Amino acid sequence: MPNHTNNLPIFIVRAVDALALFGGAILVIVVLVNVLATLLNALTIGFAGDFELTEMGIAITVFCFLPLCQRDSAHVAADIFTQGLGAGVRTFLQHIATFISLLIALMLLWRMSYGFIDQWQYGYQTAILQLPHSAAYVPILMALLLWSVVALLQLMSIFRKPSNV
Repeated sequence: MPNHTNNLPIFIVRAVDALALFGGAILVIVVLVNVLATLLNALTIGFAGDFELTEMGIAITVFCFLPLCQRDSAHVAADIFTQGLGAGVRTFLQHIATFISLLIALMLLWRMSYGFIDQWQYGYQTAILQLPHSAAYVPILMALLLWSVVALLQLMSIFRKPSNV
């Protein structure tokens, strides 16, 4: 698979890395919250709202890794079907996959932005901790925007250089 990192501006590469590290930090916090909740529940003390923190944290984490997956061509792929094809055909299919990825990222960005607006306008909060739902949308929307930018820049770099197809 082609590595598109070299075609991206360094600030985009660093932004992708920073967002993935942020997602990883959120994941570590979620794990620690779950360990603490399990220990406290074993002691019959309880930990109110642990599932709310887990729900929001995992959602944020998943979206934070999407730009990294795009940048490194690490999205799930069924390479077993294409491994026997020539390099030019595989590259062409990778370009189509990048275009589809851009469409998905833009569609999610568009629809999730409406979700953010609704959650913010109506002031929806989690039941136990009273955390605003809209707070989780901010890093998610940033991740979707960055995913879109990465995919778009990858597509633009395809058209700037001659193809081997």
